[in-house]
Amino acid sequence: MRITLHSPLDCPGCGSRFEGAWVPGKETSSQACPSCGEVPVPEEQLPVELPDLRGADLTPKGVSPLAAATDWVNVECPKCGGPARRDTDTMDTFVDSSWYQFRYTSPHYDGGPFRREDVERWAPVDLYVGGVEHAILHLLYARFFVKFLYDIDAVPFDEPFTRLFNQGMIVRRSETSGKREKMSKSKGNVVNPDELVVQYGTDAVRLYELFIGPPEEESEWNDNGIEGIYRFLRRAWHWVLDRAPQAGEVTASAIEQQLHIMLKQVTERLESFRFNTAISAMMEFLNFALQPEHARQPVSKQTLRAFLIMLAPFAPHLAEELWERLGETTSIFTQHYPTYDEALTRRREVEMAVQINGKVRGTVTVATDSAADVVQAVALADDKVRRHVADKTVVKTIFVRNRILNLIVR
Repeated sequence: MRITLHSPLDCPGCGSRFEGAWVPGKETSSQACPSCGEVPVPEEQLPVELPDLRGADLTPKGVSPLAAATDWVNVECPKCGGPARRDTDTMDTFVDSSWYQFRYTSPHYDGGPFRREDVERWAPVDLYVGGVEHAILHLLYARFFVKFLYDIDAVPFDEPFTRLFNQGMIVRRSETSGKREKMSKSKGNVVNPDELVVQYGTDAVRLYELFIGPPEEESEWNDNGIEGIYRFLRRAWHWVLDRAPQAGEVTASAIEQQLHIMLKQVTERLESFRFNTAISAMMEFLNFALQPEHARQPVSKQTLRAFLIMLAPFAPHLAEELWERLGETTSIFTQHYPTYDEALTRRREVEMAVQINGKVRGTVTVATDSAADVVQAVALADDKVRRHVADKTVVKTIFVRNRILNLIVR
């Protein structure tokens, strides 16, 4: 605790005079006697006990709530004996945020900052998300506090967070420097989200920010990139509304299998923070469902529901609206997370490229995990492939299961 001199009167010991009186709530900066400066509290006066502010008006006023406790703030300078005041802003915000997660576990507890049994139930924090500056400062402070709390047996662990994720930044090319830089008005590379929301909607802006690149890496904003996201959402909207009237309880179709593939991909990618590729998986599913050969296949209500539940964290407004249009009466965000059937995630058929002397001459669709001789037989029955091997002999076969068949001919 520091004491700084501040008085509208002459300091009896120093002979200095201040320009104006300190008024709680009107403070702009600390002032001190030019001779005494900031004066530490003498050891014999420690500890300095805080005033009881229960019942006080703690609404933000630009200064610490302690500033309103004038009886506590106004003291006698221990060095010169003149009027002085205690410093009311000595704690950095990092100090508070280094342990406040524990208070969240016991928000109504009056016997201390938190109950140990509540902390044991809810903490430590599973995931800490922040920029690299947090790893340098806040993370260091938080670890210090928790190790101290552990040493005094207030918490049962000595690390505050079990997992740390540092996100990258979205940058944009500066009109001033011509370089990719952090967005700043002075650099002329700021994007106004309000204008984008008006043009494309909140969900499209939100989805594009997640799709723009791996979250742990720096990604460049592209004004044209949001157009593709907007088209995806429009296609999703129309697909669900078009298929909903005919949707039944049918579960056996290629679309249903593709749904389980998508569910697995999105689930795994969310768990590893690959939001951009999770969105790609949903795009791939919708592209599959809209292909002409699948457009007439029946789609179950279960498929439409599962697709919307997966989309909801990314595009909450559109998903909630479509959920209601499906006839659902409760919020989509109260639903259970969809599960997938592992057996259905293994594709029954795959499309393989067929090369002749290293050049792709066609594709064939075969059963998953087909042997080389089976794939070769199917390939040689294809007119496009057969034209390139006519009157030639296959001297070597290069085969990559489920991917490529390369026939070397002479």
